Amino acid sequence: MDRVIEIKGICSGYWLLLGKKTRRTQTDEGMVDNTSNLGVLLPQLAATEDGRRSCLMPPASSLLRFDSWRPTARLTMPCSQQVGSSQCLSMAGHLSITGADKAANLARARSKVLEAASKGAKLVVLPECFNSPYGTSFFPKYHETLLPSPPSENQSPTFHALSKLAKEAKTYLVGGSIPEYWEETKKFYNTSLTFGPDGKLLATHRKVHLFDIDIPGKIKFQESEVLSPGNKVTLVDLPEYGKIAVAICYDVRFPELAMIAARRGAFLLVYPGAFNLTTGALHWELQARARAVDNQVYVGLCSPARDMEAEYHAWGHSMIVDPNAQILAQLDEKEDIVYADLNGDRIEEVRKGIPIYTQRRFDVYPDVSEGKVKYEE
Repeated sequence: MDRVIEIKGICSGYWLLLGKKTRRTQTDEGMVDNTSNLGVLLPQLAATEDGRRSCLMPPASSLLRFDSWRPTARLTMPCSQQVGSSQCLSMAGHLSITGADKAANLARARSKVLEAASKGAKLVVLPECFNSPYGTSFFPKYHETLLPSPPSENQSPTFHALSKLAKEAKTYLVGGSIPEYWEETKKFYNTSLTFGPDGKLLATHRKVHLFDIDIPGKIKFQESEVLSPGNKVTLVDLPEYGKIAVAICYDVRFPELAMIAARRGAFLLVYPGAFNLTTGALHWELQARARAVDNQVYVGLCSPARDMEAEYHAWGHSMIVDPNAQILAQLDEKEDIVYADLNGDRIEEVRKGIPIYTQRRFDVYPDVSEGKVKYEE
């Protein structure tokens, strides 16, 4: 039976992996075990109150659910009530529309992760800056200290909340990103933490490429005014499923990072991110499809829901793209749920049909994955 990945969502944020299936196939190199991975996307959580859309948690959540027994592809877009509209409204009553209450943001994340885990999810990914509003003025206010690791609970309540949550939910948990301060360098970072089902820290990714842009008459934003960049490619090995790559927002614009991850075995590139109304309209979809077709892997972009009352206006439009650059699921800027089934054999099928992996000319140009690549800070 074909392997199938099902992806569900509410417009951006958490990702979940559910289940797997292994099938042995004969190749030129012998018998190979192919393991299916399945997913759910719950993007863009926003609530409605007094006729106004509110962004929660800073606005968003996404789930990735994996099944291995569905033989055909399916795409449906049911109404938001299937997520529980009363729950959304209740949470909106406890959160400011900019997600300014860190404790409330963490509590909201916990409820959604546990909900997903109760349905069998094995991997959850939270959005960029999920515990705080997004903006250079907020990074110093909401920062936490992560090193030396493990930090104390006073130094990083989010670290301990995520660790406990991963263990309680028995899931892999990629904690989107949070503002980090490192005393040794006296610098701030945009940092993602990944925990295993036992609650232990598996990986840390600091945003490598900082969002410094100036489009005249449109938008100017300089993350480097406050943040410093990370210095490595981040791969996370999930023994039951395979490797995934974690990167953050602006990192998606740099194909080298994605190519290295894919050539090192990642089957899924996940980018929690918050493009704005200018860059989102121009390049959000383009970047997702480009990274997918470049590397013939799945790509997921998870955006916050849009809140026009907030200081920063996110583009939204969370999407999942297959290895042939076809959009399997895409949302608008509002709260929604999207469903799609992904065929787990799709990577193999695409790579056989257009075999760029065996046609590259490394006698003409270098293999970037074999260069001076840093996997440690």
